[in-house]
Amino acid sequence: IVGPAEYLLSMQNFLGRNEGTVRKLALRMGVTDMDWNADTFFAGTMFLARTKALLPLGALGIGREDFEPEQGQRNGTLAHAVERSLIYSARAAELRLAAIDGDWKFGNGSFAFEGRTTFAHVRTPLSR
Repeated sequence: IVGPAEYLLSMQNFLGRNEGTVRKLALRMGVTDMDWNADTFFAGTMFLARTKALLPLGALGIGREDFEPEQGQRNGTLAHAVERSLIYSARAAELRLAAIDGDWKFGNGSFAFEGRTTFAHVRTPLSR
């Protein structure tokens, strides 16, 4: 899962009333190594992801009827817990989160993790 660095938040600082539900979701996906001090999530759920990273969460069978009615809540709902659980879905799929840092509209960004940044099927490299 790749998202903008400025929206990558600390789980510890923003877990709040979501802790119980996030823990349940993670455990249902088979993740037991949650670390509230080190884990992060992308606020606003703005990211790119491999389908594989989302399959564990999708396999939980969460349906529309499971979500609370939208009333402008800022915390403590299933939607907020799902947002914070994406890291555990990726982890269950043996993948991870990475942050993009920089202004990608002009190609001046860089990934905040090590690894390959050019791919045969991509015409423009991800970093310069």
